[in-house]
Amino acid sequence: NLNLQPVTTFYVWNQGLSGFFSPLEQLASILAALVHDVGHDGFNNSFHVRTGSKIALQHNDISVLENHHLVTAFTLLKREELNFLENLDDESSSKVRATVVKLVLGTDMTHHFNQMEQFKSMCSKNGPDPTNWSDSDKLHLLVCCMHAADISNPTKPLHISKIWTERCLSEFFNQGDEEKKRGLKVTAGYDRDAVQVPDSQIGFINYVVVPQYEALSALFEGFTVQV
Repeated sequence: NLNLQPVTTFYVWNQGLSGFFSPLEQLASILAALVHDVGHDGFNNSFHVRTGSKIALQHNDISVLENHHLVTAFTLLKREELNFLENLDDESSSKVRATVVKLVLGTDMTHHFNQMEQFKSMCSKNGPDPTNWSDSDKLHLLVCCMHAADISNPTKPLHISKIWTERCLSEFFNQGDEEKKRGLKVTAGYDRDAVQVPDSQIGFINYVVVPQYEALSALFEGFTVQV
């Protein structure tokens, strides 16, 4: 899914974020966006846990896919012909890796509401200018921005948003079909025979997307436009 990479790049450079992050952190954000879904098999974390899949066992049922994407990405980067980070010194390489790990793990939707509460608390404590925020708080800001990019489909022009909505729903419904075949309870929103698409999208926008962008708009006006 390369949809996230240009959105993340836009947020970092066009919404005023680049001044708050080092070149290494900016590099890590682009790399994280590129690899955040690498090796995705079309099933969500819950499906892998409920079916006891190989990757669920490997990652102890914790952020199964996100950990899988990271392992896949960094395994590929071990190949000499693919390792474009090879000229970084050890400290810089560790910094990039740690940031990528943090960002990709932050795309796990189970963390969404906790991330937002932490972000709002940070803004209340630190004020609206991240310039003097601690490194850990600025990293959480970057996590929230990447998560916003990951759920940004409804902020795009309608003709683009519809294409990506159809792709996502196709993936969801395929999982729902597989759950029915296995006699599993169908995940909410994944039953092609029951889902009312307009209602499901309105709920996603109102309860997930809009609050995320409203929170970020407290720091960056550009996010208000996206809503």
